[in-house]
Amino acid sequence: MAARAKVEHMDHSPEENLRRYGQTIPPTYNYSKIEVPVHIFRGKNDLVSSSGEISNLVKLLRPGVVQNCIEVPDYNHFDFSFATDCAEKVINPIIDVVRSQESGMCK
Repeated sequence: MAARAKVEHMDHSPEENLRRYGQTIPPTYNYSKIEVPVHIFRGKNDLVSSSGEISNLVKLLRPGVVQNCIEVPDYNHFDFSFATDCAEKVINPIIDVVRSQESGMCK
């Protein structure tokens, strides 16, 4: 969402967009259709997506969809992919979230 007012599907040529989407320009994602629980992780030092953009994203989602927003201290946007401590600070907490949700799932 960084520096953009809207997020669209992949933009192909107008002809390909028409074939894929039924229109010449790609459609905007409709975040209000998301019904599953969302857990947002962001880096406190993220210059790519600001806390204001995260707030705007939360407003686009249905009430109650966002379960929590976890801010990772000392992380920037790229640390989520390249930091050597990503497993400890991000991946393991995500696994914990998934495990906490499992009890209500079909097995």
